[in-house]
Amino acid sequence: MNYPCPCCGYKTLPVPAKEAIAYICPVCFWENDIFIQSTEEPSDQNHQMTLSKARENFKKYKAVDKRFLYHGTDIYAREPKEEEKPAETPPDPPFCEVSVCEENPPLYCKPKPEKPHNKIFLPEAKNSYIIIIIK
Repeated sequence: MNYPCPCCGYKTLPVPAKEAIAYICPVCFWENDIFIQSTEEPSDQNHQMTLSKARENFKKYKAVDKRFLYHGTDIYAREPKEEEKPAETPPDPPFCEVSVCEENPPLYCKPKPEKPHNKIFLPEAKNSYIIIIIK
């Protein structure tokens, strides 16, 4: 069973994203960075590119950066295989629900805006949450 890449959403990771240390997705060429805490945090593994920018580039170029399409005669990023395709378009970070976070914590999480407060899973500290008060 493969798991979705946090950038392109195709099922190319051999283990869940939070465990895929420095794995490079063959479809988009994103190097999985388990240390970033949000889609806007620069990734050391990806030359300070944010996950948001990589996703934007993937929509434009079909790679996190157009230089990964070809380098001389080498081709880095590739088309996804049929079994790697997700059920729907590549994801944005999921909204957190307490039950979802407790049962299957996502790598990236953001609160639902319509609630006055929410618990957010912190990937670096298992079973830890912070409460955000939205005024």
